[in-house]
Amino acid sequence: METLAEIWRSLPFGDSARHAEALTLGATRLLRAGRPGDAFELIDRRCRLAERPRAADLAIRALAARLCGLPDEAAADLARAEAADPLDGFVALTALRLGAGDPAARRIVEAPGASTEALRAALSHLVGKGEAVAALDCLDGRLTGFAAWPAAATVDLDCLGPGGLTTTRLVGDPRLPFLSEGVAACHVDLRPGFDPERFRLREGEALLLEDRLWPRRARALGGSRAGPPATPPARAGLGIVVPVHGDAEATRACLDALLAETAGVPNAAVVLVDDASPDPDVARLADEFAAAGRVRLVRNPANLGYAGAVRRGLEALGPARDVLLLNADAILPEGALARLAEAAYSAPDIGSVTPFSNNGEYASFPRHAEAAPAPTPAEARRIDAAAARLHAGRVVDLPNGTGFCLFVRHDALAAAGGMPEAYRRGYFEDVEFCLRLRRAGFRNVCAPGLYVVHHGTRSFGAAKRALAVRNLALLRQRFPGFEAECAAYAAADPLGPARAALAAALGLPPSAATPPHLPSSDRPLPQRPPTLGVIAGPPAPATDRFLRELSALLRERRPEARLCVLGRTMDDLALLGRGNVFVTGPLAEAEIGPAARRHGALALTAPPELARHGTALAANAGLPFLAASPADPIPTDPKAHVRHTLLALVDRFADRLPPAAAPGRPNAPSPAPA
Repeated sequence: METLAEIWRSLPFGDSARHAEALTLGATRLLRAGRPGDAFELIDRRCRLAERPRAADLAIRALAARLCGLPDEAAADLARAEAADPLDGFVALTALRLGAGDPAARRIVEAPGASTEALRAALSHLVGKGEAVAALDCLDGRLTGFAAWPAAATVDLDCLGPGGLTTTRLVGDPRLPFLSEGVAACHVDLRPGFDPERFRLREGEALLLEDRLWPRRARALGGSRAGPPATPPARAGLGIVVPVHGDAEATRACLDALLAETAGVPNAAVVLVDDASPDPDVARLADEFAAAGRVRLVRNPANLGYAGAVRRGLEALGPARDVLLLNADAILPEGALARLAEAAYSAPDIGSVTPFSNNGEYASFPRHAEAAPAPTPAEARRIDAAAARLHAGRVVDLPNGTGFCLFVRHDALAAAGGMPEAYRRGYFEDVEFCLRLRRAGFRNVCAPGLYVVHHGTRSFGAAKRALAVRNLALLRQRFPGFEAECAAYAAADPLGPARAALAAALGLPPSAATPPHLPSSDRPLPQRPPTLGVIAGPPAPATDRFLRELSALLRERRPEARLCVLGRTMDDLALLGRGNVFVTGPLAEAEIGPAARRHGALALTAPPELARHGTALAANAGLPFLAASPADPIPTDPKAHVRHTLLALVDRFADRLPPAAAPGRPNAPSPAPA
């Protein structure tokens, strides 16, 4: 079994460019070796680095947490991993192995490109319970995908739609690599002769599976192909399209705020599209607003999804209007419509405008691309007022706008065509629409001088994950280079300065300096070496000198023990390379106590200048504090008299260790020169 020192020597932990990758690889090897505590420390550090963790990193942290007896942390990490990339097959497979059951198995089935191992595990889970499974797509009248069912069954596939009914006997293909015992499956490639809207899998008269199909076309709707004008065009009238489906309370709040705004906008028209809402309260609410003459109501006889609802709304508005696409869970502040229009007409090539929001993807505040809870109405007004004061008239480019509150100028809309309808009931059709705006020569921008509350996901409820999985795969297929562009944009974060200025004006910590939030338990990880926790404070050269001296003395006295630095240093990698120092990475102050206990600290210490603060943190953590004399400077010469002060500190720590603790245990740090 590899020791930590051997793993450290075999991977490029000391290479800053490859450090994050090395932490992930090291954690994976430690998990395979049956050492989840060591694995958790490495992957936890990886997830705290400035380089955002990938979905797979968060899944590895979840697996390590579960094996360390931290089920709540594991569940929270899995949720973050799934949000980071709903298509990541490793994440779904990890969730399935950790007991997530049917939802994880279905995500694997729905995700194009799932590994053979993941698909085999998912089908074994679902079909093993007697279920039938299908992943089917209808493109240009051609139905493709696969179906799986219990091996003992004889299964027919029915395709149903306005054009009639077709039935096909399915024959299992034993050559498929994802089969397991008791599972039969085959690829499907049919042309029913019409666009089917539903399919059924049945054994005789017994229904095994029935689901909706969403026929689509490979070719996007065309526009005028006209590029942007040389100067901003004359302003057009404004139309607002609000698709509604669920959550009557949020819808009423949205419409009340919207209609308060349109009262001051001449010739503004509001079209409410009831997309076959199953909620009678929503239907009654739509009727109420329409009867009062406040909106025009369009009611779909069947659910068309977001793109279909927007298309119906645009048809009702007619051509040559600026359009605001507004989710029914978004709340406009005072003056929002005027500020959106001002941004849209501030340059000739602006096609779409998205405001700052608590839940606005790239335009999220206070952290980039991270949804925050919706603030109270009073707090939302305070944020919006500060945004307007700081950033009035300013725009910042985006890769794409976001459809929760998307202002589209009339000439850009004409150039790009309508909303694509390949995305079924929602998610990512707004992204493709904005990419088509760009192809026509227009820009997508954020107006950071406006803040709009967006509750998020309330209309589609639990269906979000399945929709996101299907549609993200489709977007990646249609725009293969877009993901890399998004990653580059996220790394550059052009909205960062505007976000930081707004945070400062509101008295919030700068978002970029805020450590990433990770679920944190104070339950000790298994098999930790004897550990002295060090409260680091802000990175400083004096702290690094203190740690180097303390590391050398601890190695002399108790080579099996280690330091665990609770935070960051000036040179994490140099300290980690000493062999008896572990550096957690950034921690919020509230995380220091739980992190100390989790990493197995038996006591805490701190550089002399942090002694008072360290004493308080240690008391809150329920751990003893071992102080270095504040009267003594931190030496650059290891022979200076302060060495005796630190030696006394090390001796006090050593006295707390059990006599059985001795060098040579498998996890012991490797010697390194002082």
